[in-house]
Amino acid sequence: MTRKEIISLILLALVILVGIYKFVTAEYEYSDSKYLNYTPTLQGKNLKTEIYILSDKKNTASLTEEAFSYMQGLIYKLSDDYESSQVYKINNSNGVKYPMDEDIFNLLEMSKEMYELTEGRFDISVKPLYDLWDFDSAERGNDAYNKTLIPDSLEVYTKLKLVDFSKIEYNRDYIILPQGMQITFGGIAKGYVVDKTVEFLLSKGAKAGYVDQTSSIRYFGPINKPITLGIQHPREYSKVIAELTNLNDMAIATSGDYQQFFDVGKTRYHHIINAKTGYPCHNNVSVTILSGSAFKADALSTALFLIDDEEAISYLKDFNDTEAIIYNDTFDEVNQTWDAISVKTEKTELSKGMEFYLKNEYIDGE
Repeated sequence: MTRKEIISLILLALVILVGIYKFVTAEYEYSDSKYLNYTPTLQGKNLKTEIYILSDKKNTASLTEEAFSYMQGLIYKLSDDYESSQVYKINNSNGVKYPMDEDIFNLLEMSKEMYELTEGRFDISVKPLYDLWDFDSAERGNDAYNKTLIPDSLEVYTKLKLVDFSKIEYNRDYIILPQGMQITFGGIAKGYVVDKTVEFLLSKGAKAGYVDQTSSIRYFGPINKPITLGIQHPREYSKVIAELTNLNDMAIATSGDYQQFFDVGKTRYHHIINAKTGYPCHNNVSVTILSGSAFKADALSTALFLIDDEEAISYLKDFNDTEAIIYNDTFDEVNQTWDAISVKTEKTELSKGMEFYLKNEYIDGE
């Protein structure tokens, strides 16, 4: 065999090896978005959801579709409006034992932790109170009409008697919800659904990606491209107030008083209800949590919204890799402008501090 033939064979072998390497290490990516509904009958109440996955298998499109179906089924299961859901059945169990479900148990355990953290201000048995508030009918700028949407104080007082998480009896086998009480997981379920969907994707062979359900998002695996995520400005809705980076394997959740609300004069009434008073709280306007778990981030963003910002930041000091940025507002009467004030977690032995993830902050919303 001539030298030229040997070189040709070597080159051919190299080409084949490169081809095999590319085949073995090939990665396929796919992304899609859908609107998922709270219940089959409430098509107007929906959640914009986006899924992006990276896999060494070609079935990324079909896997994404499977993940959407999985999410939708879990949302239905945890809805308090859907008659076939676990939550609806518990709410209508008339004070007798109802068999426990694993997802319900997990949500109850997190609810208990947040209830204790906020000394009862976060309470999943708030549903009778929440149902008094009709945020869907609100008309922006129509103070006279919106004033009629504020519940009568006597109604609020009456429903407050039905709110008390400590009266719920449960274990891994059953739950007993006292007669007249009702629960809702609206403040924490979104993050739970996101985490469970990530688990589903990983079990089906996804290597990396993200699941984004509007105000709750989780990134997982080695995403080989820059990630930048904006936090919506609480008052100037077309703008962001901050940009986050370094988000690999992190989850982000934001709770704000600008998502479901109506204004009467200078008072904002929004959907995050203080279960101790029956009325929306006015401690903060936006709370964003970063954590390794979307479930924990979602629960904390809601619960910490209900307490003083400095107290919330202090609480997180003992958490591993959990950060927060909390916004309050002041209104400049002379210039008629909104000014933001932010409070952030600092670097500790347990965490990197919010500044590690903060790429830019636009306090003036520009």
